[in-house]
Amino acid sequence: RRPEETELEYYSRVCAKYDTETYQEYWQRILRKLPGETEDGYKTRIQKLKTVLDYAPWDHVTFDQNKHEFVFDNKVPVDSSVSYVELDGNQYSWNKRWDETWEEYYWRLYNVVDGETDQQYLLKLLRRFDGESDDSYKQRIEKLKTVFVYAPWDHIS
Repeated sequence: RRPEETELEYYSRVCAKYDTETYQEYWQRILRKLPGETEDGYKTRIQKLKTVLDYAPWDHVTFDQNKHEFVFDNKVPVDSSVSYVELDGNQYSWNKRWDETWEEYYWRLYNVVDGETDQQYLLKLLRRFDGESDDSYKQRIEKLKTVFVYAPWDHIS
């Protein structure tokens, strides 16, 4: 760690994805156990990463009890539950974090933007994501109905 570098700056620097890496290679590098690292130290480091890299798809990361290491599950496409945001020319994905409820996730994902009309907001809620299956879309809308109870769902078909 560099002098005067915060923990956030340090992890953001050493955990940045290289242009030449696939997402699978990136996760293998980030989640690997470091030489000489104890299991407790390893778990603590990954927990820190979860707080620093809170935009990452941690719902796809599990601890494999047989291998004694964290693994990235790419069986379900990350894009299936992702909304993207671009900040300073960088694209970040907003996934449900491991420490938040579905309600908190949807309030964060579908926040109201200044000047946004009710109609624009409703259209944002109902927007279908690229590549989203019929079943996935229906399930997402059903979850949204439980969170955004004030929306005029009876008038939507």
